[in-house]
Amino acid sequence: MSHQRSPYSLHHLSPFSIGRWRLDMVTLLISIQALFMVLTATFMSLGHASWVNALCYSSTGVWQGQVLRLFTYAFVNPPSLWFALEMLMLYYFGREVEKIVGPHKFALLYMGLILLGSSLLQLWSLLGIPERMSGAQSVHFAIFAAFVALYPGLPFLFGIAARWLLAVFIAFSTLQFLEAHQFTSLIIFLSESIAAIIFMMAQGYCDLLPWNTASFFSRISRSCSFNRKAEKISPPLSKTGESLSSNRTLVEAFSTTTSFVPVFTNQKTPKKIPTPSPQPIINIDALLEKISQTGMESLTTTEKKELEKASSALVERDRL
Repeated sequence: MSHQRSPYSLHHLSPFSIGRWRLDMVTLLISIQALFMVLTATFMSLGHASWVNALCYSSTGVWQGQVLRLFTYAFVNPPSLWFALEMLMLYYFGREVEKIVGPHKFALLYMGLILLGSSLLQLWSLLGIPERMSGAQSVHFAIFAAFVALYPGLPFLFGIAARWLLAVFIAFSTLQFLEAHQFTSLIIFLSESIAAIIFMMAQGYCDLLPWNTASFFSRISRSCSFNRKAEKISPPLSKTGESLSSNRTLVEAFSTTTSFVPVFTNQKTPKKIPTPSPQPIINIDALLEKISQTGMESLTTTEKKELEKASSALVERDRL
């Protein structure tokens, strides 16, 4: 039997905890990124640049058996304002994605995106061109793409829907990579963004694309399935593909933001279902006592109708 998964249910609690403080996966990743940023700045300032280079991706090093470079490159980030913005984006958007898919699947998504970028460069190096890379800028943008796959119609900056904001960012980034002749970086950027969207579609969030892809991805994976009762009760999707329940989730997720809180418009309150008025109680015992004393002829027309209704109700109850 399938169960409806709430993004705040116990199924999605993080397995990491320090005392009574439960540590979610996004906070853990940000802490690791911040720690490696401090170590990178420290080693560089002390003249140990070779230690930092040992963690960066190098296609030559990987061919020599240094396989860990396929992952460690993503945690080599010098201190900068852009790194702080990346961590901020990972915190706001990554936590919402983690609450939906759970910490284990979010960790799988994050590490899979890291491995995807380095694997593409490793394949590219087969052409005889050595490649090097550090940082996880495209990975963190892909997390934002996964967030947009959750809420594609969400009014975001200046009331622009999230799906169009994502399209604008991808278009400008593509032009920037092309102008700088960074073709490998462009391939990694687009591949990781598309992979993050496909991952969310495989979880059942198929509202980003204009055509219906739910049936295709439901054959691959349907981890967040709803039971039959929940499907009957849940409100239908609007034209933007957003439901009231998902918007409530997003309100709670962004309750701590101060500068760019999404504006929720066109929110329809659920209609109240009228409750049926209670039926009058028929005193059958009084009618039966009257029949036993004075006979059926003594009943009035209204009392006879009430007696017939009571008999029909008893017959229907016995059939159930």
